[in-house]
Amino acid sequence: MPPLACKMQKLCLTLGRPYLGDVDVTTDPPPTGSRIPPGYHLVYFTPVSMEAILGPDGSDATFNPPAPFTRRMWAGGQMSWPLATVDGKACLVVGEEVEEHTRLSIDDRGYSGPA
Repeated sequence: MPPLACKMQKLCLTLGRPYLGDVDVTTDPPPTGSRIPPGYHLVYFTPVSMEAILGPDGSDATFNPPAPFTRRMWAGGQMSWPLATVDGKACLVVGEEVEEHTRLSIDDRGYSGPA
């Protein structure tokens, strides 16, 4: 049983959702190949940071801007799973080996125009 399957089971039960799709996960983790619902991808990439090294807002300080620019803004994001498909839809599945790629960009435009 892949370690992710146990984490997926724990997340489902913590959220009060005894089923992952049509699979009952109350007694056993979901089998390899079970589709992972949108948003549950965080089971793969759970942040691992000690509380003492988090930023003042509780976020990973790796992505915090230096002083005096201590405020962050989330302007949007995108996720894609181009390889695996279930019923013609791209998705993650239990037992699949995956990688996370993060890209940050800085837009030099402020609220009133270019900064």
